[in-house]
Amino acid sequence: MRNTLSRERQRSLNSELKKQVQNTTATTAELSVSEDRFRNLIENLSDWVWETDKNGMYSYASPSVQQILGYEPAEIEEFSYHNFFSETALPENEKTLEQYFIKNEPFRNQVVKAKHSDGSSVRLEISGQPTLDSHGEFSGYRGVSRDISRRVKFEETQRKNQKKLDALLNATTDAVFLADPNGTLLTVNNALAERFGGKNESLIGRSIFEFTPTEALAERTVKLKKLITTKQPLHWEEEYDGKNLDNSLYPILGEDGNVAQVAVFSKDITKQKQAGEERERLLQAIDQSSETIVITDKEGTIQYVNPAFTKITGYSSAEAIGQNPRILKSKKHGAKFYKTMWATLVSGKTWYGQFINKKKDGSPYTEDVTISPVQNSSGEIINYVAVKRDISKEIRAKKQHIELEEQLRQKYKMEAIGVMAGGMAHNFNNNLAIILGNIELSKRKLRPDATSGKYLDNAKIAALRSRDLIQQIMTYSRQSPQSKAPTQLPLIIDETIQLLRSTIPTTINLHHNISPDSRNRTVHIDSSQVQECLINLCNNAMQAMDETGDLTISLETVELQQPDIPAQYESSPGIYAKISIQDTGCGIPAEDIDKIFDLFFSTKGVDEGTGIGLSTVHGIVNQHGGLIKASSALGEGTTFELYFPIVEEIGAIETKPEHEDIPKGTERILFIDDEEMLANVGKEILSGVGYKITSMTDSTAALNLFTANPEQFDLIITDQTMPNLCGTDLIRKIKEIRPELPTIICTGYSRKINADQAKQQGINAFCLKPLNLQELLQTVRQVLDEQMVPQGNR
Repeated sequence: MRNTLSRERQRSLNSELKKQVQNTTATTAELSVSEDRFRNLIENLSDWVWETDKNGMYSYASPSVQQILGYEPAEIEEFSYHNFFSETALPENEKTLEQYFIKNEPFRNQVVKAKHSDGSSVRLEISGQPTLDSHGEFSGYRGVSRDISRRVKFEETQRKNQKKLDALLNATTDAVFLADPNGTLLTVNNALAERFGGKNESLIGRSIFEFTPTEALAERTVKLKKLITTKQPLHWEEEYDGKNLDNSLYPILGEDGNVAQVAVFSKDITKQKQAGEERERLLQAIDQSSETIVITDKEGTIQYVNPAFTKITGYSSAEAIGQNPRILKSKKHGAKFYKTMWATLVSGKTWYGQFINKKKDGSPYTEDVTISPVQNSSGEIINYVAVKRDISKEIRAKKQHIELEEQLRQKYKMEAIGVMAGGMAHNFNNNLAIILGNIELSKRKLRPDATSGKYLDNAKIAALRSRDLIQQIMTYSRQSPQSKAPTQLPLIIDETIQLLRSTIPTTINLHHNISPDSRNRTVHIDSSQVQECLINLCNNAMQAMDETGDLTISLETVELQQPDIPAQYESSPGIYAKISIQDTGCGIPAEDIDKIFDLFFSTKGVDEGTGIGLSTVHGIVNQHGGLIKASSALGEGTTFELYFPIVEEIGAIETKPEHEDIPKGTERILFIDDEEMLANVGKEILSGVGYKITSMTDSTAALNLFTANPEQFDLIITDQTMPNLCGTDLIRKIKEIRPELPTIICTGYSRKINADQAKQQGINAFCLKPLNLQELLQTVRQVLDEQMVPQGNR
C-alpha cells in the first residue's frame, strides 16, 4: 500500500516537476523573447543608449553611437565620458556632467558638445540615471544621448531669420503688427512704435483700440469682427493724426481653421496722395493747355497726346496713339533737318526749332517746338516729350505787320519824294518863269519879220515842254491844280480807246470790258488827268509787250473794306470804280514791284523813259482820293488796278473863258518876288501893257512901304516862298490895313498854300509858276475887274 502511494506520489511529483520545468522553460523563453525585443528596440533607436560604471567608463553603447560619434560600440567601451564631452557648461546647462557624476545625481536634457571621431563637434542632448548594485551602492549611470545638431542648427537659423525678419519689419516705413483676435498687440515694428509714441516692448500686450481715435473706434471694431467672421482680408484708407493711411488686414488661421492672429499693414500715403493730387492737377493743366503736348517712346511712337493736339491737328487721340509723328509731315523740311534734330535728341539734349506741319485736312501750319528726352535713373532714354505751340497766326500777323510797315515806308518815302519833287518844282518854275518872261520881252523888242523871232519861239516851246515836265512832278507831289467834276468813267474809257486805236500797232489786240453795274456810276474826277493815267499805263503796256499781245481795259464796281486798302493810302472803305489795265507783256521783277511808283525809277533804257509816268499816275489817283495796285509775274504780264470813289450826283463841268486879246491896264501894282530876275521880268511885262509897277525883292521892306501909304496901290502880287515873311503872311498883314485890296499869290511850289486855301484866306487869285504872258495878264485883269464891280452886283 505504501509502495503504491509512493508510486502515485512519485508520479504526481514527477508530473508537477514536469509542469514546473515546462513553466520555467516557458518563462525563460518569454524572458528571452522580451529581452530580444528590448535589445532590438534599443539597437534600432536613433538615440545612443549607453551605460557606464561608477568611474565613468562605458560598459555598453548602442549601435547608433557610430552614426552619432563615428565610433564602433566596442571602441566606446575603452573610453570614459571625459573623452567625448567638454567640461565647460553650455549656456543652457545648469552645471557640467562632471558635477552630476560627482554627486551621483540624475540629469535630464542636458546639452553638451561632444567630439566626433573626425574631430568635428556634435551637439548632444543627454539624460542619465544613476544605477545601484545589490547592496544599494552607486555602480554607474544608464542614459540616452540624442544628436540635436540639426535641431540646434535649425533653431540658430530660425533665430537668425527672426532677427532678419525683425530687421526687415523695422526697416520698413510701413507700420506692421500682429494682434490676437481681441486686438491685443503681439508683435510691433519700429514704425508703429514711432506712430504711437512708444517703444516696441512697451506696446506688446496692449490693445490696439487704445490708440484708436474715439470717432473711429466703432468702425475699427466692426472691421475686426468682419475679418474674424469672413476670414477674408480687408483694405481701406483713412486719415489719422493729419496723415493719409492705407490699411490692410490679413487673417492668420490656426490649426482649428479659425483666426488665430491678425496681421496689419498700415502705409503712410500722405506724400503719394499729395503727389497724386499734384499729378492730377498737372494732368488737368496738360489737358487744358493751349499748347500741343506729345509723348512718344524712345522709338518715336506716340503714346499720349493732349486735347490741344486734336484741336490743332484734327487727329483724335485714338488716331494718333501708336502712330509716328511723321503723320504730320508736310515735306517742307529735308532729310538733313530731321537728321540734325535726332542727333541732338539721342545725345540726351533738348531740341528747339520750328516745324511746318500738315493737319489732317491737309492744311499747313507752323509750330514752335521744344522736344526733351526723358531718361531713367541709369541714364537711358525712355521717352521724348514734345511741347508745341501753333504760331501760324503769329506768323501771319507778323507778315501783315511787315507788309504794313512796308506800306507805311512806301507812303513816307513817296511823301518825302513828293517834298523833294515840290522843292525841285519850285526852283525849276522860278527859272522857267524867268526864261519865259525874257523870251516874251525879247519878242516884244523884235520886228515882226525878224528871223531871230523864230529862235525865240523854239526856245519858248522847249520852256513850255519843261513846264509840262515840272507839271507832272507837281502832280506826283499833289501840288497840281485840278478841275474836278462828276463824270461817268465809261465815257472816259471809250474816248481813250478811240485815241489808242489810232496809235497802237495792229499787232496788239485791244479789248475793253465794262460791267453793266458800273455804266451809270459817277466819279468826281479831273477827266483829262484820269485819261492821262490810262494813256500812260497803256503806252507802258505796249512797250512791255514789244508791240505784240493782248491789252485789256476793264471797268467794274467793287466794295472795299479797310483791310483791302494799303496803309500808304488815306482812302476810306466804300464803293469804288475799279479800272484794270492788263497786258500780256514781259512782267515786272518781284524786287521792283514796290519801286515802280517812285519818282525817276524806271526799268527802261536810258533813252526810253524818264521814270515820271507811273509816278504821275500814282499822284493823280492819290489826289482823287483813290488808290492803285499792281500785280505782275515775269513772262506772264502785268495788271494795274485804279480805284476811284463813286459819287451819285452829276454836275456840270465849268469851263474857263479863253481870252485871245492881251489885257491891258493903268492900275498901280506892288510886285514882290525874292528872285530879282523874276521881279524885274514881272515889272517889264506888266509895265509893258500900261500898268504902273513897283517891284521889290524883300517882303518885309514891301510891307513897310505899303504901311507908310496904303492907298498908293490897287493890286498886290507876291511870291509865296520868301525869307523872313512869306506871301500869305504878307497878304494877311496887308488885309489887316486894307481888307478890300485885291491880291494875287504866285508859287512854284508850296505845301502850305493851294487854290482852295488861298480862297479861304481871302486871296483873290492863286497862280502856279511859270505863267506865260497871256495867263499872267488875264489873271491880273480879271482880279482888278472883279474888284471894280459893286458888291451888290457880284
